[in-house]
Amino acid sequence: NGNKVYFASVDNAEKLFTGESRTDNVTYDSKEDALVFRKNEKVSDPMVTFDVSADNLSTNDYPYIAITYKTTTSGENSQLFLLTSNHPLAAIDAQPRYSLTGDGKYHTVIIDASEYECWTNDTIKGFRFDYFGTGNVGDTLYIDSIAFCADLNHANYMKWERETLRGSAPAEFYAAPGMDLSFS
Repeated sequence: NGNKVYFASVDNAEKLFTGESRTDNVTYDSKEDALVFRKNEKVSDPMVTFDVSADNLSTNDYPYIAITYKTTTSGENSQLFLLTSNHPLAAIDAQPRYSLTGDGKYHTVIIDASEYECWTNDTIKGFRFDYFGTGNVGDTLYIDSIAFCADLNHANYMKWERETLRGSAPAEFYAAPGMDLSFS
């Protein structure tokens, strides 16, 4: 589609968490202006599927994923199982992992999906989001945004924008001079 960033904020992301799920429903917290994931007592490995297949995004156009989150649960591992048209099922060979920072502030993790063979010359379906490795009942993760980015500069801009300006003007973006940023 030619955009440098495909941005899923809370006003359009809730509908993208569909399909396979081992979690309570994804909910919206109006005070936080964020999506909420809570670990319930029924599952040991909570997960949900993030589906953008209807948008026909190319893996070559969006090699980076920037996820802005907040939690008070430290040390838990989150992981994505990258899903593409030719790689539609969760597999160990396409599984970026990262540790959560549990200080109650918003943080952005940037994932270089191009490191994975499946993320080349294909169409993005989305990812299976295992948001806590194990966790305790009631552990909560807030998702501010998910962005597929054209390059590392745009991913770093999303990190700065969502961590620095979040809350000052919800759902608005501020472009730094000289940056060619456009959003769908």
